Amino acid sequence: MFEIVRADASVIRLLPYQVVQLTEYINETVTLRAILKGTATLSPVLFNPVVLVAGEIATEATYVCRALKLGTTVDLTAYLKASLPFGSAITVEYDKADGTWLSLPLLSTDALSDPAWVEQKRGVTNITATEGRIKITLTGGPSARPRVGDLGAAIM
Repeated sequence: MFEIVRADASVIRLLPYQVVQLTEYINETVTLRAILKGTATLSPVLFNPVVLVAGEIATEATYVCRALKLGTTVDLTAYLKASLPFGSAITVEYDKADGTWLSLPLLSTDALSDPAWVEQKRGVTNITATEGRIKITLTGGPSARPRVGDLGAAIM
């Protein structure tokens, strides 16, 4: 077992490989302690390496897919699964591979078996372009961590 001691003396107890997600940004020095237990005849052993990995949560993340071949008067539909806790948001846009981003409107939302996730269908009709891209922008923070997966697109 491990403990992280924060600057305010609060203690976060951890098991090996346990992940802790804080709900606020912090800028402080913490101390990592290993809690070792033994007996009168058995000494505890701590094997290398012991690592505390700290990360930083960005307030915004952007993904742009590779260029997709479009055509004349086509419909562009995007499908994705999203987990958007309160305080987070998603923006989905498309362009004609020219850097002019336009909103890709939400057409429908379907609940999934995991109540934290939904499947979104977004699309636009009657566009004409040689190529196009889809851009997803997520906003959030430590207390609202958005997630997206299973991105797919259809051109008809």
